[in-house]
Amino acid sequence: MSKKILPVFGIFMLILSVSCKKQYSCQCSSTYEKPGYYPFTVSSVEAINKKTTKKRAGEICAHSEKQILKNNTDYKAGDETLTVSCAAK
Repeated sequence: MSKKILPVFGIFMLILSVSCKKQYSCQCSSTYEKPGYYPFTVSSVEAINKKTTKKRAGEICAHSEKQILKNNTDYKAGDETLTVSCAAK
């Protein structure tokens, strides 16, 4: 009986290990600084499609970082600074 179960279990584990893909997410952190005030940090994590490769997830996060910086340039006034970092996790 155990001789019949072992191959079935092995095939099941093989299918399970091949079909599982890693779920990547893009974790971004934005820090706003202005002289005379404490820095203010905002963090976010966005899930990326399961079909995305590690390399593509890194590219998506790099693009997100650039886009966040660009979106906030209109809202900065004078001596404020914005630091953004995004990484694929």
